[in-house]
Amino acid sequence: MSTHHHPNRPHQDDSHRGMRVQLLLLTLGFIAAAVLGVVYLSYQHPRLAVPLGTGGAVAAVLVPQAIAGYKGR
Repeated sequence: MSTHHHPNRPHQDDSHRGMRVQLLLLTLGFIAAAVLGVVYLSYQHPRLAVPLGTGGAVAAVLVPQAIAGYKGR
C-alpha cells in the first residue's frame, strides 16, 4: 500500500471537515440574521430602506473585491 500523493488525484483532508461544515453553517446563520435584520428595519422604518439598500449595494461590490484581493496575496 502506497502513501505517496498522486498528482492526478485531489488530496482529501478529512481531518478538518467537521470544523469546516460548522464554520459554513455559522457563517450562513450570521448572514441570514443580518439579512432578516435589514428586512425588519426596512419594514418597521420605511425611510431607512434607501440608505440600507445603498449600503447593501456598496457591500455587494466591495466585499467580493476584498476577498479577491486577499486571495491574490
